[in-house]
Amino acid sequence: MRRILLSHLLVLIACNSPGQPETRYVTALAGLNIRSAPAANAAAVKLAGPGAALQVLEEQTEISNWQGQEGRWTRVRFGDSEGWVFGAFLAKERPPKATGKWTSCSEARGFVHQTFAADGSYSYGDSTGGSEIGTFKEEGDSVTVISRNRQDSQQSFKNIYQVQPDGRLCNAQGCWCRL
Repeated sequence: MRRILLSHLLVLIACNSPGQPETRYVTALAGLNIRSAPAANAAAVKLAGPGAALQVLEEQTEISNWQGQEGRWTRVRFGDSEGWVFGAFLAKERPPKATGKWTSCSEARGFVHQTFAADGSYSYGDSTGGSEIGTFKEEGDSVTVISRNRQDSQQSFKNIYQVQPDGRLCNAQGCWCRL
């Protein structure tokens, strides 16, 4: 009887022991500042890019509002840095690799941009007013975009990109670099 009680006690202790920190991923398109304190005006310690994996160390119980979002300030570890991020910009699932804002890697840098959101939505714009909206899907390192012109919603476009080992997003027309 003592052995059974002892083994049940050991199982309970093992189940209630703190395990590995939970991993969450940055969904903010421009990345997320890790701050020295749980406040929007606290000094930035480091920037974690879109899709970066952060280890959650602690989460405040009170819900805050910031930049139109509701969330909890969350203490995280990123590489060799620790600090606070606003939890509304974190997800439990890894966002697509293409998540973020991109511009042409050529001399026309910044003239055109593409935005791939963590929810699978896509937009394209340039300084002449040309624009598209649509969706994208990733399979491995391949990114397929289905978009349509905002002015002529009947016309749709399909583009296929490859995420390169150096982080660029390329197709037959050229390569895109993160903004």
